[in-house]
Amino acid sequence: YITGGTLTFNTAVPGLRLGASYLKVSNELSYTTAAIPATPATPATPAKSVKGAYNNKGTLIGSLEYSIGDLTLAGEYSELRHRNEIFKGPAQESTSQSYYGMVSYGPFEKITLSFLYDVFYQNISDKDGDNFVAQGKTDALGWRKDLGFGVRYDVNSNWILKAEYHYVDGVAQSMTAYNNVNDLETYWNYVALKASFNF
Repeated sequence: YITGGTLTFNTAVPGLRLGASYLKVSNELSYTTAAIPATPATPATPAKSVKGAYNNKGTLIGSLEYSIGDLTLAGEYSELRHRNEIFKGPAQESTSQSYYGMVSYGPFEKITLSFLYDVFYQNISDKDGDNFVAQGKTDALGWRKDLGFGVRYDVNSNWILKAEYHYVDGVAQSMTAYNNVNDLETYWNYVALKASFNF
């Protein structure tokens, strides 16, 4: 189940909007992990059937948006308390932290440029990933810091084209059930392209 709510406050300051959200989720999991071949450093891991639960015990989000002319500033801060029960092992509880800041500017009628910096920590008490190192994994599973640049082109009232480039430090939230931990690179990048039709 999912429960939650959002409160938005349009302030007396023109263009300034504040927001607060709360979310609670309960999930039951059932999937099969991929087999991981052996490496010089680690033995092979066979495929496994996994059952468990992931409970979002509470997510709090605070947000701010300020628009003036063709310039928009936006930011958000969030903390998520979660509890995992996988492989019938002991339940693990932790609190993750995330925040971002974004600047959008439309210098031309149909073109909008954007700059984004996004940070996520898997465990607010282990920002350096030391707990992952103790498990024989890369410390970069403890964080993800995303620096992104984007451009949006409004073709007409129906069509919108977007392109983004992201340079990322860290691999937090990469599903190790489907990714070999030894193959994950701390620094990586990606490009995203999107076309939207609105009617």
